[in-house]
Amino acid sequence: MIKAFIEKLNRNDVYLELIGTDKLKAYSNEKETLNLFVDEIKERKQELISFLNDKRINEYSGSIPLAPKMKDYPLSSSQRRLWIHSQFKGVNTIYNTPGVQLFEGDLSFEALERSFGSVIARHEILRTVFREGPDGD
Repeated sequence: MIKAFIEKLNRNDVYLELIGTDKLKAYSNEKETLNLFVDEIKERKQELISFLNDKRINEYSGSIPLAPKMKDYPLSSSQRRLWIHSQFKGVNTIYNTPGVQLFEGDLSFEALERSFGSVIARHEILRTVFREGPDGD
């Protein structure tokens, strides 16, 4: 079964990435480990692509349900680590992802601003801030 094969790859730190709908990329931090699976990945390429396309459609066909509205939310363990790290290091940009986009031709700044506003409105995580509560958390 293809799912069992993918799980075996993952257990061995070999991961697959579907690029578009018809290209497959396999990667691992250990080239030797990846080389152990290359032949079988090539043999099963179409089956893997098909499975990953189906998985993508099924997993992303709906929206994630909204959490109930609250004044404050508890931090996840990774958010807590990030907050603690920021307390020792001060403000830093370690998790920022800088980038540059060059546009050719006319650009409507109003449309660009509306687009960003729409994305920010849809994804609450982009509006998330950490505030220290009265008990220090």
